[in-house]
Amino acid sequence: MKIAFLVGEFPALSETFILNQITGLLDLGQEVDIYAERPRPESATHPAVARYQLPEHTFYEKLPETWSTRVRQAWPRWRAQNFAAKPVVARSLNVFQHGAWAGSLRLYYSALPFLRRGRDYDAVLCHFAANGLRGVRLREIGALRGKLVTFFHGADVYDYPPGCGPHYYRPLWQNGDVFLSISEHCRDLLAQGGCPPEKIRVHRMGVDCRQFAYLERMRPSDAPVKILTVGRLVPKKGIADGLAAVAQVAATHPALEYHIIGDGPLRSQLERAISDLGLQSFVKLHGAGTEEQILAQLAAADIFLAPSHTDATGDSEGIPVVLMEAMATGLPVVSTRHAGIPELVEDGVTGLLAAERDVAELAGCVVKLLNNKRLADNLGRAARSTVERDYNAAKLHRQLLELL
Repeated sequence: MKIAFLVGEFPALSETFILNQITGLLDLGQEVDIYAERPRPESATHPAVARYQLPEHTFYEKLPETWSTRVRQAWPRWRAQNFAAKPVVARSLNVFQHGAWAGSLRLYYSALPFLRRGRDYDAVLCHFAANGLRGVRLREIGALRGKLVTFFHGADVYDYPPGCGPHYYRPLWQNGDVFLSISEHCRDLLAQGGCPPEKIRVHRMGVDCRQFAYLERMRPSDAPVKILTVGRLVPKKGIADGLAAVAQVAATHPALEYHIIGDGPLRSQLERAISDLGLQSFVKLHGAGTEEQILAQLAAADIFLAPSHTDATGDSEGIPVVLMEAMATGLPVVSTRHAGIPELVEDGVTGLLAAERDVAELAGCVVKLLNNKRLADNLGRAARSTVERDYNAAKLHRQLLELL
């Protein structure tokens, strides 16, 4: 099959689920192109980007910064298109039909990479709602042809522009072919938001179980307990709650270390929290990590902590892939009853769950694991089995190809 991916930023270290899906379909012998708005400005990239030569298959919009610059650049590019493409370009500029999308020339610049590369695909996989809507508009003007399959990951179900409501996605509901939800929770939100239920399928994200091998945890009695969190430093990850919980645990179990891998806008705020809580000797902020660094930290850790919650803007998780990665290695996890997480982590069976923002309950879960190694080991083994059965990327990629 000939498949296009329509995404925002690519490559992005925090969106390995998209990268894994691309490489998984390539491994199954499919032809894949990637259309992105821009690359994410990061100092490191996932090794698979080079290994699969993905830059050769990635095409960017390259939007200019100002409206006047867009106008100046648009005219010569328009003239440069071949005759057959001119109707597509003209339709992309129709402000009466496409409103702000055409008025800002956004649709025009979205169409250009397809006009240069080719418009015919068997399927166009759009990750996140905004890209699904972009795919609908691109297909309307004739910039691409193919079935539109939109993945919803959680908060994008209700992430409308300011002043808009569920009606904003009505063109997507009417014209999209299939909507794939990464969780049952997300599927219910989609249906409540107006998406036709008969078009919705649950298709989970997964991890490569060969890459995240199961490890028995054999911590020496005199070694400090290592707690690990991996995620972008943004509000919904709840890392401030994690720090407060670790502070409570350290009061009775001082032989511990808390390692946080990730970067983001909250870094300075979290550094202040570490100082205010007196955790300078317990906590290390590592910044963004490479694949190798994350694997090493997962292997060295004793407990994985994911204190996610819904933030003040309503942003929330889907099912964090990093939780799957931790569970695949047999690492006992502590997380929250938030969004789709309880579908992955069964409380008391494959991990321990606390209420969102309940620092005392989070701390209690960590202490429970510290005081009961047998429980921690049992949870880790059950977690690995769950990931192998339900979140194995190799199985999920084959299922996706069958669906397409």
